[in-house]
Amino acid sequence: MTDRADYEELVSTLNEWTYATEAAPGRIGVSIPDGAGFRTVTIVMDEGQWGDMVGPMWGSLTDAIEEVTRTLLTMTPDQNYLLYGQYNVVPSTEPTWPERPTFVPKPGSGGWFAYNRDGSRGDRFADYVESDE
Repeated sequence: MTDRADYEELVSTLNEWTYATEAAPGRIGVSIPDGAGFRTVTIVMDEGQWGDMVGPMWGSLTDAIEEVTRTLLTMTPDQNYLLYGQYNVVPSTEPTWPERPTFVPKPGSGGWFAYNRDGSRGDRFADYVESDE
């Protein structure tokens, strides 16, 4: 199957379980049980991401769909989005991943170490200074 066919199978299978539709490219609207009624959760995942989840992570379309269904059933009332995250789906309160702060190490705060055969620490890479020549 292609990523598109697998993606359509995801929507179709979810629609057999409850109401699901491809709301926009990379977005699937799913009605899930919520107390006495249903609420809509948006799965934010495109065809390629779904292909990555089906292939490398689960190796089976059926197993990947079951994982999505299990995750949908564990979502709390404030979680209205299911985001694709490296071969898996993660409940979220927002439609996008939060910005990660840029890590800038302070000079002298780290380095690589070479260890001697006896396990003692040898040279520290951060102490090495290359000439400008």
